[in-house]
Amino acid sequence: MTVRDKDSLEGILERYRQNDPQTVFVILSENGMDLGGALQERALHKSLSSMVLIVGDDVGFSPEQLGLCQQFGAVEASIGPTSLLASHCIVIAHNVIDKLVGAVVQNSQIWQADFGAEGEQ
Repeated sequence: MTVRDKDSLEGILERYRQNDPQTVFVILSENGMDLGGALQERALHKSLSSMVLIVGDDVGFSPEQLGLCQQFGAVEASIGPTSLLASHCIVIAHNVIDKLVGAVVQNSQIWQADFGAEGEQ
């Protein structure tokens, strides 16, 4: 999915939802519940086919942005109480998700590719 410079948050969320109605939206926030716990509590790790991690900047999300994400069913989750660079958050979040989801994600449409005879895409 391509995100364009002039895309609105609502437009992006709507396109993901249209592409896969089962998409799980996760807002990474210092104030959210533990990411692993959030996924387990909602049993999201059992039926996951597509996940979008929504990562903010050093300011965080406005109440309007949080409300919009929650209208799309987003789960507010945390990887810890310390403020980190967004790039680090993504790596840590992927580690948590890989431990919980593992083979489920590997079998999803995310990892399906058409490889040629030489193993090239």
